[in-house]
Amino acid sequence: AVDLHWALSANAAHHLDYHAIWQQRQNFVLFNRDFSVLSDEYEVVFSLISIFKDVERGAARLKTFVDLYFILNTLESRLDWNIFVENRRREKILPISINVLALFLDLLVCRDQFPAVSRLVARERELVKRVSPQARVALLEASLGALQNKVWAAGVYDCSRLQLVLWWLVSLPFRLAVHNFAKTGD
Repeated sequence: AVDLHWALSANAAHHLDYHAIWQQRQNFVLFNRDFSVLSDEYEVVFSLISIFKDVERGAARLKTFVDLYFILNTLESRLDWNIFVENRRREKILPISINVLALFLDLLVCRDQFPAVSRLVARERELVKRVSPQARVALLEASLGALQNKVWAAGVYDCSRLQLVLWWLVSLPFRLAVHNFAKTGD
C-alpha cells in the first residue's frame, strides 16, 4: 500500500530512504494476523512529520500531540537518541523533528516526563525556532491555510526558502488533485 497523498506532500529537501524504512519494519500480531509496521524509530519520525505538516497547513489538533505523548511514553527509553539525531540529519528532517519535539514539550508542559527528549531538544537548541506561548497556541488554533503557520514552517525546513517555494509550486497540482478528490470522490 502506498500513501500517495503523504508522498506528494513531502518536501523535496527530505532524503527519506523508503527502502531502508521498510527493511527496518517490525511485525505486529493482532487477532492471529501478522502486520508489518514501522520500526519504533520511524513510528516517532512519521508522527513528527505528520504533526509538522498539520501545523504547516493550519490543521494541527491537540489529539496528535497527545498521540505523540503516548508513543514517546512507550518508546523514549528504548530509542538511541544519538542515532536518531544522526539519521534525521542525514534525512534532512532534523530541524523539523527538533521543532516539533520542542513544541510538544512546551504545549503539553511535559519536559519532566520525557528527560531524554528534553535533553535532546536542549542539546539541539540552535535549531529551535523560538515561539512565544501565545504564538504556540495560535499555531494550533489557526484556520486551514493560515499564513502564520506557513511562515513558521518555512523557517524550519532544512532548505532555502527558494527551494521551498519551488517545491510548493511543483507539488501544487498534485495537492489540489488530492484535495479535490477528497471533496468530490471523483
